[in-house]
Amino acid sequence: MGRIAFFIFLFFISVVQPLRAETTLQSTLPDTLKSDMPFVSDKWFARDKAHHLMASAFLAGFGYYAAKQEINQSRIASQQIAIGFSFSLGLAKEAYDKYGRGGNASAKDIVADIVGITLGMVLINASTK
Repeated sequence: MGRIAFFIFLFFISVVQPLRAETTLQSTLPDTLKSDMPFVSDKWFARDKAHHLMASAFLAGFGYYAAKQEINQSRIASQQIAIGFSFSLGLAKEAYDKYGRGGNASAKDIVADIVGITLGMVLINASTK
């Protein structure tokens, strides 16, 4: 039960809270300013990268739990499902950023997703031994 609560906490701080902040920021900007904003530089150590890392770790943990506990897969199969699940959602997010939001996809976000998936797998392996 403690692991589930931990992953719910990770989900909240990495996904729900940033969405609320983004919505608030967008609603306060005038329409003319939104369209005239310059390209924002993509830094390696930014809040967005931490969100990608935490969300990917959460999704890897969730995918592992679902595969292992709910559909009774082996440990190796559960890890493969978790990695594929989390990575595919990270790629989908970047595709949405590129084609749905106007071309702001980032390779650095994908790297942060991979680091998050790795962190999730390390935590899972440490807790299952």
